[in-house]
Amino acid sequence: PTCRPSVGRLHRHARGRALTVSTHGRTLVRVAPKSTMLSTALLQTWWHVIVGWTMWSLVVAIVGVVLGRRLSLRRKIALATWRDCYQGSIFAKVRCDVTDTLKFIAAERARSPDNKLTLTHVVGYAAGNALAVSPALNGAMAFDTFWPADTADVSFLIDLNGNLASALVRDVGNKSLADVTAELRAGATKARNNKDEDHRKNMDLARALPVPLLRAVFDSVGALAAGVGIGIPSLGVKKRPFGTCIVTSVGMLGVQEAFAPFSGFARVPVLLLIGAVEKTPVVRESADGEPRVEIRDMVTLCATVDHRFIDGADGSYLMRLLRKIVEQPANASASIAAIKAEIDEKEQRRVHRRQARASGDGSGG
Repeated sequence: PTCRPSVGRLHRHARGRALTVSTHGRTLVRVAPKSTMLSTALLQTWWHVIVGWTMWSLVVAIVGVVLGRRLSLRRKIALATWRDCYQGSIFAKVRCDVTDTLKFIAAERARSPDNKLTLTHVVGYAAGNALAVSPALNGAMAFDTFWPADTADVSFLIDLNGNLASALVRDVGNKSLADVTAELRAGATKARNNKDEDHRKNMDLARALPVPLLRAVFDSVGALAAGVGIGIPSLGVKKRPFGTCIVTSVGMLGVQEAFAPFSGFARVPVLLLIGAVEKTPVVRESADGEPRVEIRDMVTLCATVDHRFIDGADGSYLMRLLRKIVEQPANASASIAAIKAEIDEKEQRRVHRRQARASGDGSGG
């Protein structure tokens, strides 16, 4: 009975003070305040969670090292890149009549034997110019922030005996089609001859790391280099290594249509896949205004667009300009000027509406 605490002391303990039970001036029990007890319990719980997660990661890493030897490099990169599909994407395709484009390509190659112009070069050139006139799409998302790009850069995927490499062409909007063709050819040759030091560093790192650690590297490096635009030379990663658009062709595989998934380390807002060229009956208007059926060379361009950047209305300008340049590459300058004028006019109308609403609110107040 002499050690029993009073009701007042219990109330003070409930309000955050320590409770001491003593007898004859000798402390028998000292109970910490409830807030301290709660904090200690939370810290112990989080400590157990962290230790458990670390041990599980080590187990997964060890298993990955053992079993990862059976995986090809391409499969390791795929496992480290994609997990659950949770991003909002817009899938769009456009059919392009490339009959005149193929004639243009043949004429350019005949005029200069060193000119290795192909349909892939034309599509990449069109994509770069479309991004140059679409600043809302020309950038990357990282840390919940939009990071605009200074130039419209386009990367092209290259098949290296089962593995993939990329050749980046920067500032496509300020280059000619011939410049894009020559720069892409140089980059592809460098990659195929294994002379790309940055690509070699990337592949050595991917071979050395197990899938869980490789996934963490992809996420962090992708956010810094491809998202914010900070190069990491020690890892062979340049600023925005994939630009703001990736172009690849599946037509050489005999595929007419395909859509590519986004990857966390590339962080590009647009992916473009080029299908196979097919002879297709098309209804066209004749000189006398009557419809007639013609056999034309048609190709399908499939685009995967990040919905966080753009909606369908703004994306229509991108696809229209892309189609105009692909179908008439000789008139690319006129097509770009026409789309720019439309975008500027739309922006002016938007500004006028905003000013009208602001003046109306001011007068009403």
